[in-house]
Amino acid sequence: MPLSQGGRPIVRTLSRVRAGTDASWMDPLPVRRIERRKGVSLVSEWWPLTLAPIAQLLEQGLDLGPSTVLVGENGAGKSTLVEAVAIAYGLSREGGSTGARHSTYASESPLHEAMTLIRGAGASRWGYFLRAETTHGLFTYLRAHPGRRPEPDFHAMSHGESFLAMLGTDRFPRAPAIRPREDCRCPR
Repeated sequence: MPLSQGGRPIVRTLSRVRAGTDASWMDPLPVRRIERRKGVSLVSEWWPLTLAPIAQLLEQGLDLGPSTVLVGENGAGKSTLVEAVAIAYGLSREGGSTGARHSTYASESPLHEAMTLIRGAGASRWGYFLRAETTHGLFTYLRAHPGRRPEPDFHAMSHGESFLAMLGTDRFPRAPAIRPREDCRCPR
């Protein structure tokens, strides 16, 4: 069941069709399901639990496919959910890979503390988080900590160009991994 707000779905999971079966625990997805962490007591009047899709996720869980798309109105909880998944996965709040520890100010919700990520069998543990609001700081950090090969000057590029250029660097292995991206400014 997709997460919804006001009866309209905000999460769609795009799955591969394999002989009529859904994604299983054997699929090597970095995260195949999000659930409420056992033993965590939550107060439903606290933000972000006041957001219907977040409360529904913690109540029912959410199965993920190879590609999951979050769509919804401003304030529906999309960014809050993506940030919580990235942090629970072990990624920096402000962007970077699972090994990066760049952080200036923690302003995210504690939602990640209430979540458990269920991983696919044999899945990669590597990931990368590109967060639109903090890319300037991340790119400054990366300039001070260069990769193995020369990289473009991300600050000299447009927002979209810098994201695409980042994907082409040595910072990304060629193996599948979780890549939460919270930067879409899609027209309605």
